Amino acid sequence: MKVALIADDFSIERGTGIARYSQELLTGLSNRGLQVEAISSNPPKIPFGDVIRHTIKLPYQVLKKGDNFDLLHATAPITTISFPFIKNPKIVTFHDMVSILCESSGARLHAKFSLPFLFRIAARHCNKIIAVSTQTKEELIKYLKVPEQKIIVINNGISEIFKPMKKKDHNYHVIGYIGALAARKRIDYLIGAFYYLKKKYPELKVKLSIYGKKSQEHSKLVKLVKDLNLKLDKDIEFKGFVPDEKLVEVYNSFDVFV
Repeated sequence: MKVALIADDFSIERGTGIARYSQELLTGLSNRGLQVEAISSNPPKIPFGDVIRHTIKLPYQVLKKGDNFDLLHATAPITTISFPFIKNPKIVTFHDMVSILCESSGARLHAKFSLPFLFRIAARHCNKIIAVSTQTKEELIKYLKVPEQKIIVINNGISEIFKPMKKKDHNYHVIGYIGALAARKRIDYLIGAFYYLKKKYPELKVKLSIYGKKSQEHSKLVKLVKDLNLKLDKDIEFKGFVPDEKLVEVYNSFDVFV
């Protein structure tokens, strides 16, 4: 069976969950004997490069190659603009609906106009939808009016590399976060909750460790930490991107993972 996996990016080094999902899916399907080809496109380094990628570059590649596959799987709805013109069976994965349901997700104009259009194209012009959670399934039914029988819930898998390790001895607790430093992730809420935890229990020895590749949101979060009179490095640490070889160690360093 020949399968096309369509994604913005297959590079785990980019630090996005969808890139990891796409790469792990590519590896897993290939290991199970399927003939899988990755189709992606880098955005041109010009204004609105991402828009050009999603509306011209990537759709052109998919249309050019689409008839060569028994199945096409878009790992996110934003990569499906060519689906109405392809007759072969198609699947799309919906990870969440945050970007169009929450105005404060970080891309308000994009979320208000283009994303609902792209999400509806994805839902309407595929044969099956994979929802990564029951909540996402319910939101697809409620907001996009997708028939329930069209949706399959498949939770994200857990890599076999993860295993318990002996913790380092220290006299404080660690609350940890690993993920994109994006507005839609609501890390500001996490910092605010940590502030109230420290205020209510001043005797509690606890640190918040935030791991994620630096982005435009980073400076806003640092400012929030300072505005709340929390101390960088002592109370809250911004630790940067975690390479794969350090993931198991970092997860095991947390007492609580958010």
